[in-house]
Amino acid sequence: VLNKKDKLSKESLPDGMLDDIIKHITATHRENIEKIYLVRKTITDSFFTSVFVIKLVPDTDDDTRYNVLHKAFNYLDTCSDWQFSLFDYENVKDVKIEDIAGSCVYSK
Repeated sequence: VLNKKDKLSKESLPDGMLDDIIKHITATHRENIEKIYLVRKTITDSFFTSVFVIKLVPDTDDDTRYNVLHKAFNYLDTCSDWQFSLFDYENVKDVKIEDIAGSCVYSK
């Protein structure tokens, strides 16, 4: 879950990891991906997750939306032992993730 009350901040991944993730997510359906956001959600003092939020262009069809998010989810689940979460921007737009400085890591 991602909501307004969460403790969100700018995230910094290990060198090269973010570039590899962005390349993989945008390798197909790049024309449908408007922005990708990345933030850290601190859950407790010793536990956090790196949250990716993918904003697709308006009027992206459901099949393409599913394919983009499914591909991203599968990659994030297997690319490392890092704790990732993934959200569709349409489902969390009330969180105002774009207001977190440095959160946009890819823009069309």
